[in-house]
Amino acid sequence: MEKIYERDAYESKFSAFVGEVLEKDERLHIVLDSTAFYPGGGGQGCDKGTLDAGSGLAQVINVYEKDGKIWHECEMSGSFSSGQKVEGLIDWERRYTMMKSHTAEHILFHCLKDILKDIEMVKVQIAQDGSSIFVRYPGELLMDNVIEAEKCANSIANKRLKVTVKEYKKEEIPKGTRAKLENIDSEIVRVIHIGDFDICACAGLHVKKTDEIGIIAISNLTREGTGQHKISFLVGQDAQDYLLQTKLACERACSILQTTSDKLEKTAGNLRAEKERLEYAVKSLNERILDEMKPARLKDHYLYSKLLSGMDNKKLMEKVGELIKTGRTIVLLANKEGDKGFLVIAKSPDTYIDIKEVAEKAFAKMNGKGGGQDNFISGAGEGSKLGAAFGFAEEELTEKLMA
Repeated sequence: MEKIYERDAYESKFSAFVGEVLEKDERLHIVLDSTAFYPGGGGQGCDKGTLDAGSGLAQVINVYEKDGKIWHECEMSGSFSSGQKVEGLIDWERRYTMMKSHTAEHILFHCLKDILKDIEMVKVQIAQDGSSIFVRYPGELLMDNVIEAEKCANSIANKRLKVTVKEYKKEEIPKGTRAKLENIDSEIVRVIHIGDFDICACAGLHVKKTDEIGIIAISNLTREGTGQHKISFLVGQDAQDYLLQTKLACERACSILQTTSDKLEKTAGNLRAEKERLEYAVKSLNERILDEMKPARLKDHYLYSKLLSGMDNKKLMEKVGELIKTGRTIVLLANKEGDKGFLVIAKSPDTYIDIKEVAEKAFAKMNGKGGGQDNFISGAGEGSKLGAAFGFAEEELTEKLMA
């Protein structure tokens, strides 16, 4: 089988003859005598497109390699049979975006490595809607470091460096090649040269010159566990659109906050500090309210009930534990934090009221779940429905105590 994509990554149309045809899970799996469809590799996703045999049209939704054969998984309209001639058409926009992204990934990681010597590649994900580099770094990986690498990567991309593909025997690969040879089964290693800037072993498809990439833009940096991070990026028009949307969001934020872009970071920092101060004040006030809370006397029992907002749930639970040490006492406390609601119902050991049934119905009213012991039940649900759940529980408990 000829792998056209290895010879020419820019070939998007081709003719071939059908070899094997298998039906599995209501889809056809087709082998051709030659194909331009890339089965994926090096972190790059497979191609998609169509196969047209005249008697049938196949939407190629997946391509994979098995036992040395390239299989095209297809959704069919019509029929295919062995020996038929087909016209293949690659989804070129998808393929080309991933080619640009893959070359950009090599450049971006090299720039990161120049800035942070101890950074290590874990894996890459190259996709049409955005790509990512997963790295391991023992220190603190800052967005400042990543933006510095982004600037470096764009300067390299603009240099119109030639991108070439060469194959070497394992023992003959050039010095300085980034490669995990222990993960490569073949004795022949495929190596991507980006001018004199970068040399890396890779099974993926790449552009011919770096200036085809266009703009490279970091879209996100997230922590993926101890020492591991995910760096997401976009290229070309997608990168340009992202940067324009970010600029627009910045301008809107400046308008709302009545500041300018050069002062936005400082303004946001001041607002965050003010938010933290207010949250602390609210929590302090809530703690004071709890300390001064008086119970309602219902026959021979006491009922503590209060609906709060912005309270520390842990301190709320501790307070409930203190209150039920008093005999013949039931406690109903609720706390709203953002879009979440928290509810606690508890009773002293000498109280005969069954609070479990009340709690289950209350949690249901806030689309939440609760758990605990028969005398101490807590749970969470939708904050917008917390008031209704609290009101129901308060009414039910009052009715039971007054019965």
